[in-house]
Amino acid sequence: MVEVGKCIYNCARDQDLYLIYQQLPDNMSDWNKFMCGEFHRTGSLCGKCDTDRDYYPRVYSFDVSCMKCDNSSSNWWKYILLAYVPLTVFYLIVFFFKIDIHSSQLQGFIIYSQCLTLPPLMRILLLSTRHMPTIFKVIKLIGALHGIWNLDFLRTYDSGICFKMSSLEVLSMDLAIAMYPLLLMLFSYLLVSLHDQNFKLLTFICKPFKILFSRWKSNFAINTSTINTFAAFFFLSNIKFFSICFDMLTPFKVYQFYSPLQVNSSWRLYYDPTIKYFSKEHRWYAIIALVIAFVFIIIPLLVLLFYSTRVFHKFLSILPQRWQLFLHAFVDSLQGCYKDGTEPGTRDCRWYVPMLYICRLVITFMYGISLNGAISSYGAMMITIFVIMTIIIDPFKSSLQYLSSSILIFILLIACFYVSFIGAVMAEERGNTITSYVLNLLSVTISSLPLFYVAIIAMHWISSHLCLHDKFRGLGFRIT
Repeated sequence: MVEVGKCIYNCARDQDLYLIYQQLPDNMSDWNKFMCGEFHRTGSLCGKCDTDRDYYPRVYSFDVSCMKCDNSSSNWWKYILLAYVPLTVFYLIVFFFKIDIHSSQLQGFIIYSQCLTLPPLMRILLLSTRHMPTIFKVIKLIGALHGIWNLDFLRTYDSGICFKMSSLEVLSMDLAIAMYPLLLMLFSYLLVSLHDQNFKLLTFICKPFKILFSRWKSNFAINTSTINTFAAFFFLSNIKFFSICFDMLTPFKVYQFYSPLQVNSSWRLYYDPTIKYFSKEHRWYAIIALVIAFVFIIIPLLVLLFYSTRVFHKFLSILPQRWQLFLHAFVDSLQGCYKDGTEPGTRDCRWYVPMLYICRLVITFMYGISLNGAISSYGAMMITIFVIMTIIIDPFKSSLQYLSSSILIFILLIACFYVSFIGAVMAEERGNTITSYVLNLLSVTISSLPLFYVAIIAMHWISSHLCLHDKFRGLGFRIT
């Protein structure tokens, strides 16, 4: 029997990455070993790591290859140190310094970074540039810096971490990372609430940190500060949730050829072709992914779409008042920089927020359904159309500030990056090494430009805090 289907793990041999035709062994029973052996994989379409020889999927890595796993306790410490410690520090920075990513010039940079470091796209980048050592190292560095805004710290570097887990279990660990900042937010709110109620144990513990905690408490006293932090991490986690749920839920068809006249087919999981879709091995992970997608993607998107309608506000009146206040503040935080139609001669452009979310989800979907770059040109076209629409609509309250600062420029840059990168891949496939190298260099340059922009924003922000001068205020961070 021969199984035919789409291989997510790049089944071509490493030295012939773009070779379409290969000389197969005469004995059909050796085909699986020939195609999957050097990747330490086995099963349908090389879908599983060779666990019989202690090879398991890498954890916290864009690399989908397998590695020898000893399952030592040091792996857990390395995982916590790489995945959770930087994320905790990042959360505290956003929380204490009130970094507002929705109504500031950072929003365009963040959209750019999230599009650039989508897991499917990073897999393509790392696979296609691994035979170019210099560009490969630069891509890793740029991916690590941009990946912060996808909650992926140093993920482009091979951490050498693995546990004796299946591919679905590794994906579920990524879901925990996406959920972690939201849990930190709830924990912070609980601490402040207990402190406000003079909870003795917490009051005693906080005495040495009275100055710091009074700063923290003052942040929570301002309702918008709390909601902005929650909205910021919701915005950052949204794409991560979608990407992981996509990997957990995407099916595809595998064809079994028993003879030229006998062909069967079955639905498998795209991320692991050895697993039958919604089988016992897949069912609970699929249910978890569906629940998370419904709670963190579909419901918020519906809220943003219908928030301004009368029917929605009638439904909202049923909820407790505290929930109503929270939802109003949450949506206002997301819509902060867009026209609301209250000023003379303006129209309500708050519907642009759900359109922006939908655009990000569609881009993630387009790059998630294929590891090759064939569909990337369509993604670049869609981004360009989105830019043109945004220029025509002009949804921002301060057109000069936001047009000059980022959103359109950054989205256009990501479109240019996609075009140059796909051109490099096509040139490589045709054997034009020089053209491929030049286009790869161009894509690396384009992806580096926004880092200089955010560095300037950071320096202005530091200057405003050190000098306390008004002219440095409002350059990307909300200064308080």
